[in-house]
Amino acid sequence: DAVLDYPEVQVDSQDGFLRLAYRNDTLLKLDAEDYIKIPAQPIQSVDLSLGIIRFDPIQFSRSISILELAGGLDAATAQIIQQAVQSGQPLPLPAIPPQSAGNFSTDTNPLLQSLEISRGILTLTILNGLPMALDSLVIGVQTVNPGGGQFVHLGVFRYGTIAPGSQAISSINIAGSEVYSSIRMNISKIQSGAQGVSAIIPATSALGLEFRADSVEVVRGLGKIPGQTFDTDTAVFDFTLEDSSVQLQQIQWASGQLNLQAIHNLPLSGQIAIELPDLIGPGGPTTVLLPITTTGTSSATLPLSSTSLLLDRDATRPWNRFRYRLTGRIDSSQTWVSIDSSQSIQIYVHLHQPVFEEVPGAFGQRRIDLPRTRVGLDLSFFQQLEGSFFLANPSFSIESRKSVGVPSALMLEMQASTVDGRIDSLAASPAQQTIQHPAVPRQTAVSTLSFNRNNSRLPYLISLPPDTLSLSGGIQINHIPGAQSNFIRSDSKLEVGLSFDLPFELSLTNFGFVDTIDAPKGLFDDVLEAQLNFNATSTFPFQLNLKMMFLDSLGSTIHEEDLSLIPAASTDAQGRVVSPVSSRSALHIDRMEIERARLANRWALGVQLNTSGSGTTPVRLYNDYFLRLKTGVELHTQY
Repeated sequence: DAVLDYPEVQVDSQDGFLRLAYRNDTLLKLDAEDYIKIPAQPIQSVDLSLGIIRFDPIQFSRSISILELAGGLDAATAQIIQQAVQSGQPLPLPAIPPQSAGNFSTDTNPLLQSLEISRGILTLTILNGLPMALDSLVIGVQTVNPGGGQFVHLGVFRYGTIAPGSQAISSINIAGSEVYSSIRMNISKIQSGAQGVSAIIPATSALGLEFRADSVEVVRGLGKIPGQTFDTDTAVFDFTLEDSSVQLQQIQWASGQLNLQAIHNLPLSGQIAIELPDLIGPGGPTTVLLPITTTGTSSATLPLSSTSLLLDRDATRPWNRFRYRLTGRIDSSQTWVSIDSSQSIQIYVHLHQPVFEEVPGAFGQRRIDLPRTRVGLDLSFFQQLEGSFFLANPSFSIESRKSVGVPSALMLEMQASTVDGRIDSLAASPAQQTIQHPAVPRQTAVSTLSFNRNNSRLPYLISLPPDTLSLSGGIQINHIPGAQSNFIRSDSKLEVGLSFDLPFELSLTNFGFVDTIDAPKGLFDDVLEAQLNFNATSTFPFQLNLKMMFLDSLGSTIHEEDLSLIPAASTDAQGRVVSPVSSRSALHIDRMEIERARLANRWALGVQLNTSGSGTTPVRLYNDYFLRLKTGVELHTQY
């Protein structure tokens, strides 16, 4: 009757054995973000340098007629040539003794004004359109700054014999030179020994000069820039995580954005290709095209849902890093532009509001502290009783359901506190208990950790009895030394439930209760002596001692009597009572005690229970146990 009003008390349907059960299925819970948090990544940037500008080829040309050439020769030679041209008749070709022929300039190249050359070869092709052979030709080449008129020396071309109607080719290195829109030539030596040969010298006879600069790379310049492609640059994006020991290998995204922005100062149009070989979408690796515009800014936003980001493709550090390659292309300019190889395009990369679907990797070794949880146990029926009891075989279990692919151990700390302020600890052994985890994603591993009298102080703890259990501790992830292969999904979680099982298998020492009644009026009037007779039958495996107290109006005891009421019923090896036990006993009250009883306002009847062996022998309680107590009174009156 004392315990069956409590809903936590259960009765075994087969034999009626009593036990106290308590269950909390959501004692504590960890979600995916408790294991791994991927915050929005700070903006990272890289410069895509324009680099060397290619002009290929650059051409200049000039045709020097026989009369222009003669104008620069000595007077005698010039006169002979001029007369021969004017006559239009075959005449002996004049000899040209070694001498200079003056300065000549090429036509203007319409594609450039000035270029600073870092690499290039300038080739001069001479076409001898004169009727006489040239035995030697030396031409110094300069370029002219149109802004200041300064001459910049480029080099000297030297030729041997050039037969009439034939070509001769020579090249010089112009790396480190400045080239402007035209070339000035100084024919420092021309020689021909053509005596004795007769021929007509047409006025159209000329030396043809073709300049061609090949493999030209320009550091900076002013010109009409030809279209070209930048050199490819490879950059890496390093993840920033709250725990630097976490090494992610791949992320399957549920949502989020990858923001890309290009800012530049190029006076050109074109396009930037951003290759993301490690961001795999439904169609494979991702490429983003950003225009180079006159506004100087372009951007793109990539949704991350249904994509996977590979973070282990960089051999130098195969975790928490993905690569991207940048390639620029500029279009040909139709107007004059000033351009510099140091000009660049700055690329900004930002991971915004990332939410993962699944993440494999190594999550490091660390502890996740659990929130302190208080469990109130409704054991108030024990607190109504006196004495002490000891539960022989209590147990509780921690049941976990885990869909997080991380080896983990539970460190549980439990304290019990009583209403009178006593506190004690569970002191479970071992303190670290392994929690099962799934081997592959989308599975849930279930495990149970049991604590009983063999691996904890639970019997003592429960026998306080407690009013509140306080649980705390932590989850140690990757508690096994060595490299770990972990995985987690966005819906992964660890749920821990707590179950108490307190079988009523116990030992009692002076354990009991007291009940009071109003004293019967006039019962002891004219009574000289009295005797209370008790007839008791019990199936409880407890020795019962009776204490009878007479209380005055203030509740103070004015007299008390003790009586051994009934011995404990015998039990079998399982602690079950074999058969009821009966006993007769009597309590004698003499004349002096009668006087005290007349003054009593209330009677208090207390029962104390002890198991055999001075309260050390555990016994079991069943719902069919009973105590029947019959009381009779014998009175000796004065009549």
